[in-house]
Amino acid sequence: MKLYQKIIIIVVVILTLVIAGYLLLERSRYLSREDVKNIILGNMNVASDDVFFDSIDLERDNNCYEVELYYNNNEYDYKVDAESGKIIYTNFYAKPSDDELTIPSSNISDSSTQSTTTTENRNDIGVDEAMRIALEDANLKESDVRIIKKERERDDGRYEYDIEFVYNEYEYDYKIDSETGNIIDFSREHIYD
Repeated sequence: MKLYQKIIIIVVVILTLVIAGYLLLERSRYLSREDVKNIILGNMNVASDDVFFDSIDLERDNNCYEVELYYNNNEYDYKVDAESGKIIYTNFYAKPSDDELTIPSSNISDSSTQSTTTTENRNDIGVDEAMRIALEDANLKESDVRIIKKERERDDGRYEYDIEFVYNEYEYDYKIDSETGNIIDFSREHIYD
């Protein structure tokens, strides 16, 4: 065998070993997708059969898994640190119920006979009840958090409460329907990200 053929074989073997070593290192460096699923299921305190994981993507540029999942017909987004398993970000999108999508005929009124203020405030839960709902969902007490925002605002033609507070280096942001008390949107982000 000629010398250059031996050199080529040695180079190919070395490159193969280097690539295999790199792949093993990368694989052991990051959590597996199954580990990420278990972390999220533990955070949500639900069984795996009740959750549909739409995507679990490793984003190497920011070293985290981006996860989209569905539970009880609601969409959840998570970002999980790929090395430590720490939950960096969560977001929740509530699917409106059939009752919220239809307008009962008794609520349709002639603007000339009824004031706007009366219609808007008819079934309002109030900011204190919205705060209670958010804190209950987060399993926290008002004395444990630093409140950033508690206000009622109009969005997409309906009133909602925007509740924001900080607890243990996480910022919680809730959007709560002002009539039903349903959580419309929820996110939890680490304050240093």
